[in-house]
Amino acid sequence: MYTVKKLLVISFVVLTYLKPVQAQQITFPQSFQCGESFFNGMEIFNIPKKVSEEIGMNQNPGVMTTEKGIRYFLKPGTSIEGIDAVYYEVYQDRIHDDKYAGVYVLQFKSKQAMVPVLTGLTTQDYVAYMIVDNYLIMVWRSASKNTAETIKSVYDHFRQKLGVELYEVKPEQQKQDTVAVVKQEQSDAGVVDPSYYVELGFGNVETSIIDKEDALILNNRISALQRQYGVEVAFQQLHPDDTQEWDEERKEFYASHLVWTFEERIKNNVVIMFDKESGKCWIFYGTHNKQRFKGLTLAMQDNFEHHYKTIGAEKAMEVVLSVIEQVYKK
Repeated sequence: MYTVKKLLVISFVVLTYLKPVQAQQITFPQSFQCGESFFNGMEIFNIPKKVSEEIGMNQNPGVMTTEKGIRYFLKPGTSIEGIDAVYYEVYQDRIHDDKYAGVYVLQFKSKQAMVPVLTGLTTQDYVAYMIVDNYLIMVWRSASKNTAETIKSVYDHFRQKLGVELYEVKPEQQKQDTVAVVKQEQSDAGVVDPSYYVELGFGNVETSIIDKEDALILNNRISALQRQYGVEVAFQQLHPDDTQEWDEERKEFYASHLVWTFEERIKNNVVIMFDKESGKCWIFYGTHNKQRFKGLTLAMQDNFEHHYKTIGAEKAMEVVLSVIEQVYKK
């Protein structure tokens, strides 16, 4: 079975030796429209009312130009400075309603403005990145027998029509550049001072809450959980203003952004978000492991808050990690 990467390499070689096709002049967003024919077995996704009200996404396909709307399509922490708009088409599997696919096209003010976003990209098995002029194209589809073929067909289409090129993430950029972008973005938002920041799993916490030595110990436990049970964990601090303004659906929406489009993480994750001042906690799970924690979440949240207030953040996090471990040991 061909992987997405192998099929794209084959397409690149074949198309390179074919007679070149004159790329069309780009008109945004019309030049990037695909349609259901590229997504076998799928149909246009109906935008949930909550999302529509939250960010103004009233149609699909569509274009978002507001700051809140643009952030919706990007990994948490990605700088949106220099992005004018995002064109999107989102599809849902006709049989499996937890499987999705789509095309996102980011329009930048200039080619130079693309650099911070490009250097913050990470390799994902079911996503392909393409660039042309001042546009970044992201094509993705949940894991299925059609995933590789879908992405290949869209790539072939855009390469012949617009002359797009594949953008491959450099392995060395994934860690340090992504962290740098996250730090700057969070600093701009008033969430965290970039000089005082550590990663905990796939979340972010200030070193005023967890120092680097404690973070190393916690991350060792988090890594062990992933190795042994396949569950990915994130601790993510929230600004007090956000915890007051966001309802439960908005918090869950933010947790899903932390998870992003990593297929295995979507299925099997635990996201622990907390108010950095009060310690109040909210916990969310993946599509496949939510039932494991049925009846436990409220107690886990209360215990986190109690230990956060009385002993400290490190102990609060250790308690939650211990519960996760016990759940998976059963």
